[in-house]
Amino acid sequence: MQPKRYQAHLIGTTYVYDFPELFSKALHNLWIKARTTDSSLSSPKNTLEAKTRTWEHDELAEVERVAWVFTLRTPEYPSGRKVVVIVNDITYKIGSFGPIEDQFFYTVTKYAREHGLPSGARIGLGEEVMNLFSCSWNDGHPEKGID
Repeated sequence: MQPKRYQAHLIGTTYVYDFPELFSKALHNLWIKARTTDSSLSSPKNTLEAKTRTWEHDELAEVERVAWVFTLRTPEYPSGRKVVVIVNDITYKIGSFGPIEDQFFYTVTKYAREHGLPSGARIGLGEEVMNLFSCSWNDGHPEKGID
């Protein structure tokens, strides 16, 4: 994993399998901050539970596409709130998004919708081409689609 982690670092991003640990650290910091305003709060021992889902084989494996069902324990939701996190491995074909990834994204977001879980992924676009695109949202609201 270290060579792939280094490869991701060289292009200025985070290796996909480091995300659960980053989420865990962020949750730990949330609890520290919350305790500064309310000393009666005590953080749970495990602030993040991560279940890896590949959907190709539904087993823990290093693959190019992965989704996690995270249970996040925050000061607002100390008993936990489930979310779905979807990622592509930037070290595999530059994290490109093609028909296979599209089907994977569809399957994972369908799972999230069926279980009432928030989900998502961010699809980046090269800064050098951003000014070549414009979008007209219906009523100025992205959730209503494009005009």
